[in-house]
Amino acid sequence: MRYFVENGSSSSFTSSPSLLVMPLPGCNSPVPPHWALSFNDLLADYMVDLFQYRISQGPEEIRHLRPIPQIGLETLCEASLMVSKIVLAYRNQVQLPEVDIVHLAETVHQSNQIEVHTEGLMLPANPGIWRELREPTVIINCSGHVLLWYLPGAMSQPNQVGDILFYMFGEPNEKQIMMWKSLEMLKEPLECSIHAAAPSTNWCLHVDLFRMTADLKGTINLSPAWFQQGRNTHNSVPEVSALLKGHRMDNGTRQWVRQSRDQWAILSGAMAIMHLDMYATGREALEALAIWLSVFSVASMMVNQATAMHLDGHSQPQWLDLLANFGEHEDLDLVLSTIGVHA
Repeated sequence: MRYFVENGSSSSFTSSPSLLVMPLPGCNSPVPPHWALSFNDLLADYMVDLFQYRISQGPEEIRHLRPIPQIGLETLCEASLMVSKIVLAYRNQVQLPEVDIVHLAETVHQSNQIEVHTEGLMLPANPGIWRELREPTVIINCSGHVLLWYLPGAMSQPNQVGDILFYMFGEPNEKQIMMWKSLEMLKEPLECSIHAAAPSTNWCLHVDLFRMTADLKGTINLSPAWFQQGRNTHNSVPEVSALLKGHRMDNGTRQWVRQSRDQWAILSGAMAIMHLDMYATGREALEALAIWLSVFSVASMMVNQATAMHLDGHSQPQWLDLLANFGEHEDLDLVLSTIGVHA
């Protein structure tokens, strides 16, 4: 399964001193504690604190560390694992000076496709010379702009597949609704999304992209304000995505959103570290929406055996997308053709 969340704001890679003095996510405009977003803030503050401490480990940072939040131990362990992978990537920066991300975005906007031989956009034509990623990595261009955070193993296998986790202290916790098993709630809308129309009409829903014998398959989008992203905003009014609307309360989507609180919060906390401006922008847009459980405005669930090569023709070079894989896979290839990277 490919788990894709996207949002928009400015992005640039900053040096260690800048990261050490950045404000914490939830300190300026706290939300009521019963709101879903308040849990995001609590965990994001913890993850930002932990990241700053691990990359500095100086007495000044120790003095400003706040108490560990009252959050389930298994969630704190998952958050700490995510932070450890981000730290490893932060210390493993790889520069790709040949990638002009601004020119790439302009080219895609104009033609909705990549002109491989366009001046200023140099992509390796031979896959044999592509760079293979084997460990947590940050890829930047010659201007220091972040092109990619690659964080393999940032989510534990139990959290992905859905094993039972218990608290180390006190009464055993009930079975956790983990990402993969939780998708059973979305089985009906996922299956209804697949069609046999021409791939050009909707690149991610064609029947050939799915293993039809699988128990779970399909691709759906959930958003509290659909089109409030890098798309045709000039002629589209933001509204709740169809599957979340009130007359479809029995399709499992709202239950899935509520049950996935901890996983949403960990991914949001990761974004608070990697791109605080983007976290703040998403938070500002969502702080009036008590039901939504992430700083990201859109989530796409792709339960398939292959994803078609694609581009977002309305994206911007300063935006980040987040891709996470869940489930058990023996062979999985990640190919990022625009920057000539595979893993």
